[in-house]
Amino acid sequence: LNFVYFTSNSVCDNTVIKAH
Repeated sequence: LNFVYFTSNSVCDNTVIKAH
């Protein structure tokens, strides 16, 4: 569920994907 939440933000989306 957290992944979907971050996906909402385009900027954070890229950061989260790289982090994971």
